[in-house]
Amino acid sequence: MGVKSITFAVHPDLQVKDVIFNGFNYTWQFEPYTDSAKWLKILDLDYRPSDFPDGKPVPLQILAQGPAVTELCPAASQFGSQSSCQYLVYGLSGYDQCCPTGVTSWFNPSIFMSMTR
Repeated sequence: MGVKSITFAVHPDLQVKDVIFNGFNYTWQFEPYTDSAKWLKILDLDYRPSDFPDGKPVPLQILAQGPAVTELCPAASQFGSQSSCQYLVYGLSGYDQCCPTGVTSWFNPSIFMSMTR
């Protein structure tokens, strides 16, 4: 599956400085979600299956600024782990490949292990 964008539910007071995916800075935006979360949407990735390294995870870094961040995602409270994040992955081919969802660890890029060629 190609990847157009990735969205994470993050704490509403999170301040983001940069988003780095596979070593490159990408544009991003916040979108409203709930009172306890907002969406952080990483835009214009446009990755095709051949762009992913064989059998290796793709690193994603969210660089926060401002006050110290103890939890990136509100899912951490729901799932009893400070490392849990709710996500959506939007495919390149439109709705026929839309949208793997779930909860993953924010410090381990295992979310992308299945997106290898």
